Amino acid sequence: MMKIAIVYDAIYPDHIGGGEKRNWEVARRLARRGHEVWLIGMQFWPGESVIRREGVICAGVCPAVPLFNRRGRRSLTEPLYFAWHLFRFLLRHRFDLINCGEMPYLSCFVARMFCRRHGTPLVITWHEVRGLSGWRQYSGRLGALAWFFETLTARLTRHNLAISALTVERSARIYPALAATMRLIECGVEVGAQADAPAPQARSRERLLCVGRLVPHKRVDWLVAAVRRLAADFPDIQLVIVGKGSEENRLRQMAEESGLSGRVEFKGVVGAAELEREMAAAGMLVFPSMQEGFGVVVIEAMAAGLPVIAADAPLSAARFVISHGEDGLLVRTSENLIEAVRSLLKDDALYARLSSQGRIAARRYDWDAAIIPAIEGYFEDIVKAEK
Repeated sequence: MMKIAIVYDAIYPDHIGGGEKRNWEVARRLARRGHEVWLIGMQFWPGESVIRREGVICAGVCPAVPLFNRRGRRSLTEPLYFAWHLFRFLLRHRFDLINCGEMPYLSCFVARMFCRRHGTPLVITWHEVRGLSGWRQYSGRLGALAWFFETLTARLTRHNLAISALTVERSARIYPALAATMRLIECGVEVGAQADAPAPQARSRERLLCVGRLVPHKRVDWLVAAVRRLAADFPDIQLVIVGKGSEENRLRQMAEESGLSGRVEFKGVVGAAELEREMAAAGMLVFPSMQEGFGVVVIEAMAAGLPVIAADAPLSAARFVISHGEDGLLVRTSENLIEAVRSLLKDDALYARLSSQGRIAARRYDWDAAIIPAIEGYFEDIVKAEK
């Protein structure tokens, strides 16, 4: 059995995001298999800094600070803060393997320092690869600094794990040497947990669900505009938005000015159980994010039989998950989005097909049948090879 550290600045469920959710699911399932698993991040929970949940040891190395600034961009100071406290923590602990998320970069350098010191293998999990143009688009001139650290991080270890085919594709184009060392193991879903999800005919089809951080690249404004356009033809149409972020006030204002205050509901951040209830009540998931390393909520919705509309964008992994017209719909523009929603509201056969085929497609991401055995085997092979 292995003693494994999974390092990321935020820990689920105290901080909710795709990376956090993946780490938590991997950690608790590896713990069930007998491994000693530590989730190491900032302390977002009250009380003791080290706690145990479902067999996982959660270690908060420092009090939590915001990951994002007021514009919804990654903070520049938080990586330094977390890296320093991670350094102090690792001075007192040793592991058989350290698995570090690539962001926020500096923590990977700290982890690498201790891996070299103790002869411990380092695995870096890559959620996204942006390159210089991607970082400049995200952060303007400061993007060059992030790109510099991304470039150095790409050289830290020969053990690199990609969560999506998009990440592998972009790595091959931007950092070929990194891509040559990558192992693709995607995110997962608990397929069995969705067995009791409502059948398509039992759903409120005109109840649209959107889940994610409310930041510009998620394009939730497209969805609010779509509801305004479709309301005349579909008088019962509603939109439920789950998540928070820098765009929330603008989206609320947009909904109010469009006369949609009674149709658009902002739920904020919700827990796993409430999200399942929202999916059970919704008629479709609309996920127009232009930039997504994987988009776990997409496969969660598909596993629940919820038809999915997602963005077909260069920086979104949804196009690798969904086969357009077979198990979901992909859109490129706001007008495409409106027509896709309209199609699902009017076409019973299309709705039923996407619901059924989505469930089938989600099975290949089953945590316990596919994803966890692959991760466990990958980690075990690395530890054996480096002993």
